Amino acid sequence: MNHSNLTYRRSIWLSLVLGIVSIFLMLRAPAVLAADFILDWSQIGFVDGTSSLQTFENVSGSGVTMTTEFRTLDSDFNDVGLYIPPGSQIKPEVSGTAVVLRDISSTAYPNAGYIHVRIIFSQDIKINDLWMEPFFHWLPDGNPIGILKHAALQAFDGNGNSVTPDSWQVYESSELNIVPHPSNGKDWLRSDYPIGQNNWSGAFDIDFGNQPIRELHWYSWGYDAGTGELSNLLGSTYLGGFQFSTFPTAVTLVSLGAADRSAALGSILLVVFLFSLVTLVIMHRRPLPAVS
Repeated sequence: MNHSNLTYRRSIWLSLVLGIVSIFLMLRAPAVLAADFILDWSQIGFVDGTSSLQTFENVSGSGVTMTTEFRTLDSDFNDVGLYIPPGSQIKPEVSGTAVVLRDISSTAYPNAGYIHVRIIFSQDIKINDLWMEPFFHWLPDGNPIGILKHAALQAFDGNGNSVTPDSWQVYESSELNIVPHPSNGKDWLRSDYPIGQNNWSGAFDIDFGNQPIRELHWYSWGYDAGTGELSNLLGSTYLGGFQFSTFPTAVTLVSLGAADRSAALGSILLVVFLFSLVTLVIMHRRPLPAVS
């Protein structure tokens, strides 16, 4: 057989094979590259009443390890110890898909303060569809003065930069505002509402978009509406489960959203095309063996 014809046919076959591989990668990419994960507090083995460090590996099959710790801060945001609820309360605890806190022990911390929950992830993640509640003027036992219940979120990337949500939804007249944290000066998302709002309120669909998050800090506190001082009474506060996804790493593509998936597939197809083109050029330029 003529060597040039053989080379030409090999080139055609190689192009066909690479084309088939490209189509296969295109069809398979969405199935191979994982989508979003759901963190459900009731599904990770959370131990109720434990404020100290807890570690949860491979959350929802994502490969992410998450740690939690519940602390109490004084009025100047100085750490004063692990969160301790009063009396026989078993807090923190899981209720449904959320984790729940309540009051601060007046015996352990007579000067009240903030409850600070620190949630740390083993790698960068994207957090979407998070919810927390409630924030409103609470009247415990019919007290006409009551407690101003508040909550806030502060997220950080791997370099310690604050990350704020792209969007969120509130209900029942409450608001969330991005303002500087009173102590560390970095932006946080905190609750606000009219002083006369006695109805339950909160926020849902808190979406950080594609921003990388390594830590999530959740704050809960109550003000005495009469004195304006921090109160040991907070009432129940909830941080819900949330949807999250991971970023591709050098080792594996754990989970990609639609935009990331398209970018990854485009890179794969570009490599296949360039490899095919270079192979064809080399084969056509390859010198024929001498005929004796």
